[in-house]
Amino acid sequence: SLLQVLSEAELNEIGSHIFEHYQAYSEIKFLPNDCIPDLKIAVDQLMERPPQYGLSHWASLQAVEKTLKAYIQKMGGNPPSGGKNGHNLMFLAQMAESLQLPSIDKQLIAQSQCSPSVRYESSSTQRDAYRAYCAAIKICRNVALKYPKE
Repeated sequence: SLLQVLSEAELNEIGSHIFEHYQAYSEIKFLPNDCIPDLKIAVDQLMERPPQYGLSHWASLQAVEKTLKAYIQKMGGNPPSGGKNGHNLMFLAQMAESLQLPSIDKQLIAQSQCSPSVRYESSSTQRDAYRAYCAAIKICRNVALKYPKE
């Protein structure tokens, strides 16, 4: 019955998201194994009852962070493992870009970025968590497209 109340534009948008995410996952599978589980966790936390939007947002950040760090290491760089830049996606993106990764849309980085405290806050919204997940999918796919395959 839900499909019947959705407009054609809404159905097209849903279909577009599904196709985009399918394409992303077909590329992401070539990344190191530790990059992928956080994307699943992000979705699981969105679907949890009650949903855990902060944990979902954090998992999206973790997926991007691990993916960027994997790329940096693969290209011979030394990404930070902690400290003020350990979770700083803009810093990691710039580091990866200095190692031949094409420029990442800064808006996508901003949508994925969050503080560790988001895991404990109740102010996180479904929209924020879903945007972070969608941004993470796009970033991870773009990195995967340039990730050296062995």
